Amino acid sequence: MCEPQAYVGIRLHFMLLPSNHFTVIIPVFNGEDYLSEAIYSVLDASVGYEVEIIVVDDGSTDSTQAILQKFAARISIIKQENSGEAAAVNAALSLSSGEIVLVLSADDRLVGPEAFEGVR
Repeated sequence: MCEPQAYVGIRLHFMLLPSNHFTVIIPVFNGEDYLSEAIYSVLDASVGYEVEIIVVDDGSTDSTQAILQKFAARISIIKQENSGEAAAVNAALSLSSGEIVLVLSADDRLVGPEAFEGVR
């Protein structure tokens, strides 16, 4: 039998779970050619799901920032000096609130709502 303190700790853990079920992290460096499509694919696939989108601009020198600003009301944006994809993902992970995290390359797409089906 568990001690009451251990049970209370477990209960508190579940009560403090984040409000967003999924976090999609998109690290990007000079992704102006594909970034919009990647973000739109997540937005389209996320209908009916709680999805937080974090895009990390890893020091882009093209129009990536201008593209991101078009989505600013629907995504979180992190801008950092070029440090590599792993550092970009780690920066986003430190701010993510989802229980399940998906890392999507800026030139990839999610295909429809089935991307999140069966994971809940």
